[in-house]
Amino acid sequence: MNLVKGSFYVFFQTYKKQNVIFWSVLLAIVLFSFFVVLTLVQDTFFMIILSVPIYIFFVTMGSKWLTSTFSYFMKFGLTRLQYVGVTGLFFLCWSLVTALFSTGLHQGIFFLNRVLELEQFMIFHPLYFINPTIAFHFMFLFDFVLLFLCLLCGLLLNYIFFKFGLVGGYSFIGLMVFIPILAIALKWYIPLFDVVGEITIVSFCGVIALVSIVLYTFIAFCLRKLSAVTG
Repeated sequence: MNLVKGSFYVFFQTYKKQNVIFWSVLLAIVLFSFFVVLTLVQDTFFMIILSVPIYIFFVTMGSKWLTSTFSYFMKFGLTRLQYVGVTGLFFLCWSLVTALFSTGLHQGIFFLNRVLELEQFMIFHPLYFINPTIAFHFMFLFDFVLLFLCLLCGLLLNYIFFKFGLVGGYSFIGLMVFIPILAIALKWYIPLFDVVGEITIVSFCGVIALVSIVLYTFIAFCLRKLSAVTG
């Protein structure tokens, strides 16, 4: 328990500044948009997408994880198995808290829109592509599993750079960019959209969770012999 508490404290302090800056900027944009709609410009329509910046932020934070914490924890005697365990637990907690806050922010904005009778201000969530009337608890579940996956994707990218250096890291990024381009060229996305359109939200979240488990297991296997010194 002391190991978990101490590790969480170090993780929290390491990323505290980045979280404060990110959320300050994001909330400032929301407040500024409200201010513009209410006071400055007539017949102005604002649509805010909060989720996508949060997903990108989580990938970015995950992509710095090993660089910021791995050598430090190895220096103070944690085994790689312990490091993987506390990292996964912290990722789950971080994703859970952020999903709760993000969903609450969505709900708060919807409430203000109803109270103030605003039709010029709209908040959009990616799940609206599937169901425009999605319930908030499904929105929370989706954000929770997807945020966890975003952290793991960032962590995998960080591992590639940490293990194989700039050449390996940028080669991996190039491959990841090439795959969707190839998918668009060969129209692989058509059956994917058909499946997504028919699948339920719970099943969709289950697929994301399964992918996250597989990815986490793969990263844990890769970290077993990772040197604490960058390659």
